[in-house]
Amino acid sequence: MKIWILRHGETDWNVMWKMQGQTDIPLNEKGLAQAKEAAERLKTEKYDAIYSSPLMRAYETARIIAEPHGLQIITDDRLKEMSFGEFEGTTPEYDQINPNRELFFSAPEKYVPAGGETIDEAEQRCRDFLSDLKTTPYENVLIVTHGALARAMIGAAKHVPHEHFWDTGVLSNCGTLEIEL
Repeated sequence: MKIWILRHGETDWNVMWKMQGQTDIPLNEKGLAQAKEAAERLKTEKYDAIYSSPLMRAYETARIIAEPHGLQIITDDRLKEMSFGEFEGTTPEYDQINPNRELFFSAPEKYVPAGGETIDEAEQRCRDFLSDLKTTPYENVLIVTHGALARAMIGAAKHVPHEHFWDTGVLSNCGTLEIEL
C-alpha cells in the first residue's frame, strides 16, 4: 500500500509559532491558497481513499484536495494532532517559563507533557490507524493530518527512535511525503 501524508494548510497560529495541538484552528487565506495549490498539484494522482483529521484546518485542506477526485473524505480521530495539553496556544517564549515545552523540539525522547500526549501515545494511535488501514482494499491513500502527527506516523511506520523524531524536519504546510506500508 502506498500512502501520501499531507500536512494541512497554514493557520494564523502557524504564523505566530503557537502550538496548536488539538485546538481547532481554521485555515487562514494563505492556507486556503496552499490547499488549492495542493489540489492542483495532486489532481492527477490516483487515490482510492482520502482520510483526514476532523480538525477544521486538516478537514478543509482535505475537502479542497478531494474535490477533483470526487472522493468522500473519511475522518478519523486518530489523525488529530498530538495533544499538547498546557502547551497549546503557547509560543517559544513560554520555554523560559516551562523548559519542558522546548524538549519537544530539542530532545523529544525526554518530552513529558502536562495534560497532553506523549510521543509514544501519538505513535500508538498511528500504529492502530495504520493497522486498520492495511485491512482495507485500498492501494493508494491520501492522509491529511498535522505536523507532529505526521512525524509520529512516520515514526510508527518506520520504527524511528524518539531521539530522531525531528531528524527530517516537519512537513511544510501542504507538503507531502510518500511511504510504502
